[in-house]
Amino acid sequence: MSETRSVQRSSQRAEMRRRHRRLGTDKFYIDPALIPEHMHWEWKRLSVLGQEDRSHQVALERLGWEPVPAALGGDLMGKPSASGHIEMDGQILMQIPREEIEEARAEDYDRAQGAVQQRMAAMKADPKLNKGKGVRRTYEAPPDE
Repeated sequence: MSETRSVQRSSQRAEMRRRHRRLGTDKFYIDPALIPEHMHWEWKRLSVLGQEDRSHQVALERLGWEPVPAALGGDLMGKPSASGHIEMDGQILMQIPREEIEEARAEDYDRAQGAVQQRMAAMKADPKLNKGKGVRRTYEAPPDE
């Protein structure tokens, strides 16, 4: 690593320490500058009560999640784990291409909108649910009795 790069990393670490002291103790905070532009990072469950949750890890891998190599996280967690990944308190830092996470969010949104539309249609079709008044999309205080 060049001397300039080393000085930059040192100043980044110092700024991160100052930020942690100033903002509180969010030990899972990740400086967005560390995340490659095309990737999305999230903490995922690795173990529960000290027992590794392997089935959860397999499910994440099937969805495209991969552990973030310790080399990419810099000094995020100090010394890397024996696996060479970033792990802390039963969590592991994982990554997925940003494009995939955006697609998944769009699918979730579409699925939720479909459920709402389906329920709205059911309410319009059942006079017991809407008492013949149609479906209103406003909110107001209930009448005093």
